[in-house]
Amino acid sequence: MKKVSLLTLLWACALLFLAGCGKNDDDPSPSGNKTELIARTWKYNDVTLELDSKKVPLTGEFSGGTLTFGADGKLSIYDPSDKTTTQGTWKFTNGEKNLSYTADGDTYEFVISTLSKDELELEHSVNMTNQNPSDMDLEILLLAAFNGADQNTKSIKMKVKFKP
Repeated sequence: MKKVSLLTLLWACALLFLAGCGKNDDDPSPSGNKTELIARTWKYNDVTLELDSKKVPLTGEFSGGTLTFGADGKLSIYDPSDKTTTQGTWKFTNGEKNLSYTADGDTYEFVISTLSKDELELEHSVNMTNQNPSDMDLEILLLAAFNGADQNTKSIKMKVKFKP
Protein backbone atom coordinates (compact mmCIF):
# COMPACT_ATOMS: atom_id res chain seq x y z
CA MET A 1 0.00 0.00 0.00
CA LYS A 2 1.38 3.38 -0.92
CA LYS A 3 2.09 5.79 1.87
CA VAL A 4 -1.19 7.59 2.49
CA SER A 5 -2.16 9.18 5.77
CA LEU A 6 -4.64 7.19 7.82
CA LEU A 7 -6.89 10.23 8.01
CA THR A 8 -6.98 10.60 4.21
CA LEU A 9 -8.01 6.98 3.82
CA LEU A 10 -10.59 7.24 6.58
CA TRP A 11 -11.99 10.44 5.08
CA ALA A 12 -12.41 8.76 1.76
CA CYS A 13 -13.86 5.67 3.38
CA ALA A 14 -16.24 7.76 5.37
CA LEU A 15 -17.54 9.70 2.42
CA LEU A 16 -18.02 6.67 0.33
CA PHE A 17 -19.53 4.75 3.17
CA LEU A 18 -23.16 5.82 3.15
CA ALA A 19 -25.31 7.46 0.50
CA GLY A 20 -29.07 7.57 0.15
CA CYS A 21 -32.33 9.35 0.91
CA GLY A 22 -32.28 9.09 4.70
CA LYS A 23 -34.38 5.95 4.84
CA ASN A 24 -33.34 2.40 4.15
CA ASP A 25 -35.77 1.38 1.46
CA ASP A 26 -35.58 -0.43 -1.85
CA ASP A 27 -34.63 2.73 -3.75
CA PRO A 28 -32.18 4.84 -1.75
CA SER A 29 -32.51 7.73 -4.23
CA PRO A 30 -36.22 8.43 -4.63
CA SER A 31 -35.77 11.40 -6.91
CA GLY A 32 -33.04 12.21 -9.37
CA ASN A 33 -30.28 10.35 -11.08
CA LYS A 34 -27.74 8.96 -8.57
CA THR A 35 -24.80 10.47 -10.41
CA GLU A 36 -26.49 13.88 -10.33
CA LEU A 37 -27.18 13.45 -6.61
CA ILE A 38 -23.62 12.50 -5.66
CA ALA A 39 -21.72 14.82 -8.04
CA ARG A 40 -20.76 17.63 -5.65
CA THR A 41 -18.54 18.38 -2.67
CA TRP A 42 -19.58 16.58 0.53
CA LYS A 43 -18.40 17.60 4.01
CA TYR A 44 -17.95 15.09 6.79
CA ASN A 45 -20.85 15.47 9.19
CA ASP A 46 -20.86 12.39 11.42
CA VAL A 47 -18.35 9.54 11.59
CA THR A 48 -18.99 6.58 13.87
CA LEU A 49 -17.10 3.38 14.49
CA GLU A 50 -19.29 0.56 15.80
CA LEU A 51 -17.45 -2.04 17.88
CA ASP A 52 -20.07 -4.72 18.55
CA SER A 53 -22.82 -2.60 20.16
CA LYS A 54 -20.46 0.19 21.31
CA LYS A 55 -20.53 3.36 19.19
CA VAL A 56 -17.37 5.43 19.08
CA PRO A 57 -17.77 8.95 17.62
CA LEU A 58 -14.90 10.00 15.35
CA THR A 59 -16.41 13.13 13.83
CA GLY A 60 -13.80 15.48 15.33
CA GLU A 61 -10.99 13.64 13.59
CA PHE A 62 -12.64 14.33 10.23
CA SER A 63 -13.66 17.95 10.86
CA GLY A 64 -13.05 20.09 7.81
CA GLY A 65 -12.54 17.19 5.43
CA THR A 66 -14.36 16.88 2.14
CA LEU A 67 -14.95 14.48 -0.71
CA THR A 68 -15.74 15.83 -4.14
CA PHE A 69 -17.34 13.51 -6.67
CA GLY A 70 -17.28 14.62 -10.29
CA ALA A 71 -20.01 13.52 -12.69
CA ASP A 72 -17.12 12.32 -14.88
CA GLY A 73 -16.04 9.71 -12.27
CA LYS A 74 -13.21 11.78 -10.81
CA LEU A 75 -12.78 12.06 -7.04
CA SER A 76 -10.95 14.57 -4.86
CA ILE A 77 -10.38 13.92 -1.14
CA TYR A 78 -9.29 16.82 1.07
CA ASP A 79 -7.57 15.93 4.36
CA PRO A 80 -7.31 19.00 6.61
CA SER A 81 -4.93 17.29 9.04
CA ASP A 82 -2.07 17.63 6.57
CA LYS A 83 -3.76 20.04 4.13
CA THR A 84 -3.45 17.62 1.22
CA THR A 85 -5.79 16.69 -1.59
CA THR A 86 -5.72 13.20 -3.05
CA GLN A 87 -7.09 12.55 -6.53
CA GLY A 88 -8.84 9.36 -7.58
CA THR A 89 -11.81 7.88 -9.39
CA TRP A 90 -15.19 6.60 -8.26
CA LYS A 91 -18.06 4.50 -9.61
CA PHE A 92 -21.28 2.86 -8.51
CA THR A 93 -21.20 -0.94 -8.21
CA ASN A 94 -23.62 -3.74 -7.34
CA GLY A 95 -26.55 -2.18 -9.19
CA GLU A 96 -25.77 1.29 -7.79
CA LYS A 97 -26.15 -0.02 -4.20
CA ASN A 98 -22.44 0.35 -3.49
CA LEU A 99 -19.83 3.00 -4.11
CA SER A 100 -16.28 2.10 -5.06
CA TYR A 101 -13.37 4.48 -5.29
CA THR A 102 -9.70 4.22 -6.12
CA ALA A 103 -7.09 6.63 -4.77
CA ASP A 104 -3.31 6.20 -4.65
CA GLY A 105 -3.66 2.76 -6.24
CA ASP A 106 -5.97 1.33 -3.57
CA THR A 107 -9.66 0.52 -4.10
CA TYR A 108 -12.33 0.85 -1.41
CA GLU A 109 -15.95 -0.33 -1.42
CA PHE A 110 -18.85 1.07 0.60
CA VAL A 111 -22.52 0.29 0.95
CA ILE A 112 -24.69 3.31 0.18
CA SER A 113 -27.19 3.70 3.01
CA THR A 114 -28.47 7.13 2.03
CA LEU A 115 -28.07 9.30 -1.04
CA SER A 116 -30.15 12.43 -1.48
CA LYS A 117 -29.48 16.04 -2.37
CA ASP A 118 -29.08 16.73 1.36
CA GLU A 119 -27.22 13.69 2.70
CA LEU A 120 -24.76 10.97 1.78
CA GLU A 121 -24.31 8.06 4.18
CA LEU A 122 -21.82 5.25 3.60
CA GLU A 123 -20.82 2.23 5.63
CA HIS A 124 -18.28 -0.55 5.58
CA SER A 125 -18.32 -3.68 7.72
CA VAL A 126 -15.08 -5.50 8.39
CA ASN A 127 -15.21 -9.26 7.81
CA MET A 128 -13.62 -10.50 11.04
CA THR A 129 -12.98 -14.00 9.63
CA ASN A 130 -11.23 -12.90 6.45
CA GLN A 131 -7.70 -14.30 6.39
CA ASN A 132 -6.68 -11.81 3.68
CA PRO A 133 -8.22 -8.44 4.65
CA SER A 134 -8.33 -5.52 2.23
CA ASP A 135 -6.27 -2.39 2.81
CA MET A 136 -9.48 -0.64 3.83
CA ASP A 137 -10.26 -3.37 6.38
CA LEU A 138 -6.75 -3.04 7.81
CA GLU A 139 -7.12 0.74 8.15
CA ILE A 140 -10.45 0.34 9.95
CA LEU A 141 -9.06 -2.45 12.17
CA LEU A 142 -6.19 -0.17 13.16
CA LEU A 143 -8.59 2.64 13.97
CA ALA A 144 -10.76 0.18 15.93
CA ALA A 145 -7.74 -1.03 17.93
CA PHE A 146 -6.96 2.57 18.93
CA ASN A 147 -10.57 2.90 20.10
CA GLY A 148 -10.95 -0.16 22.29
CA ALA A 149 -11.38 -3.14 19.96
CA ASP A 150 -9.61 -6.32 21.00
CA GLN A 151 -9.55 -10.05 20.15
CA ASN A 152 -13.04 -10.41 21.66
CA THR A 153 -14.63 -7.85 19.34
CA LYS A 154 -17.06 -9.68 17.03
CA SER A 155 -18.06 -6.94 14.59
CA ILE A 156 -16.60 -3.66 13.38
CA LYS A 157 -18.48 -1.22 11.18
CA MET A 158 -17.66 2.28 10.09
CA LYS A 159 -20.52 4.67 9.28
CA VAL A 160 -19.97 8.04 7.69
CA LYS A 161 -22.52 10.78 7.04
CA PHE A 162 -21.89 13.75 4.76
CA LYS A 163 -23.69 17.00 4.07
CA PRO A 164 -23.25 19.19 0.99
